[in-house]
Amino acid sequence: MFRTWIVGLVAGLACVAAAAARGQQVPGSISVPPPPGIYQYTALATDAQGALYACDGDAVWRLQGSTFTQAYSGIAAVADAWVDPSGFAVNAAGTLAYVATGYSGRIVEIDLADHTARELDGARGAWVYGNYGVAVDPVAGTVFLTDSLNQDLYRVNPAGSGSLSLLKHFNGEYGGGIAFTPTGELIVPVAVGRAAYPTDDNFPIDLYRFPRSYLDAVAGGQTPAGDPVPYAQGLQVSGTGFVAADEWGAVYIEGLDAIYKVDAQGNLTTFYGDPSLNVFDKNMAGIGLMGLAYDAVGERLLFAYRATDSEDWKLYEATPEPMTLGLVAAGLAGLWVRRRARR
Repeated sequence: MFRTWIVGLVAGLACVAAAAARGQQVPGSISVPPPPGIYQYTALATDAQGALYACDGDAVWRLQGSTFTQAYSGIAAVADAWVDPSGFAVNAAGTLAYVATGYSGRIVEIDLADHTARELDGARGAWVYGNYGVAVDPVAGTVFLTDSLNQDLYRVNPAGSGSLSLLKHFNGEYGGGIAFTPTGELIVPVAVGRAAYPTDDNFPIDLYRFPRSYLDAVAGGQTPAGDPVPYAQGLQVSGTGFVAADEWGAVYIEGLDAIYKVDAQGNLTTFYGDPSLNVFDKNMAGIGLMGLAYDAVGERLLFAYRATDSEDWKLYEATPEPMTLGLVAAGLAGLWVRRRARR
């Protein structure tokens, strides 16, 4: 399965000196559970209370203080398949988690209160390349899923054995992550081209916004009227792995060399990292940026990073300060990245 974030193999955060003009880095202090393999990545998710969760493929973890503790283990056995956690989401109440298993095309529902799990057999789908992104509506609790072939968007009905219904066909090149804003709009990036390997690691994406009227109709079992809004088109990025969104309408798109920010008007900037490097020139699999989630309670973007494959993945947070945001827009500065505050 073609993994879009492999297109954007990373180097940016390793180059602290080169990134000095963009911001200041403070090393993370919290270890993140490692992914199942060198070409897979641990996913991150938050609930409406600001709790942070991680999925490493076989287990779901919850951050307690400064340590991730296991909330459930045995996802691969439930799915009866190898799990590449390409999509991971937790509902607003923090009671249910959903894992998209990637190439194997399964979706697993985990009850975080009872520490039990089940595969939604009826939601396996008929596609060849499996599923990719998953997101839970923070308002209605509806579960959405994308495929890995062209970013088609499905509704997942978890009743009984589960079922899928196609909501929107996208003529994309491959799948990617999706995300809800804290206020309940669904954001779907769609890759509309491929990178010119090995000379250029960038490819174009379009961004679609699904409004509440559309999503409320889906939640009510009705046929939604209208189409999503394509509010940003032809944006050049080096990866569309995990996606997050904040309450001001900004969307964050994670390649492995950088995190991109797209504001509510569709303007693209580099939020963190260094996308100027051609990642195809370096063998950097298994390092760089990994996982992405937005905590609306703490108003911070959370992600993992490591510079070498001999060290642990560490948790980082990025918090834009008001003055810093203005400097970013002017191309003069970046972010203050600090350790995640311990609770």
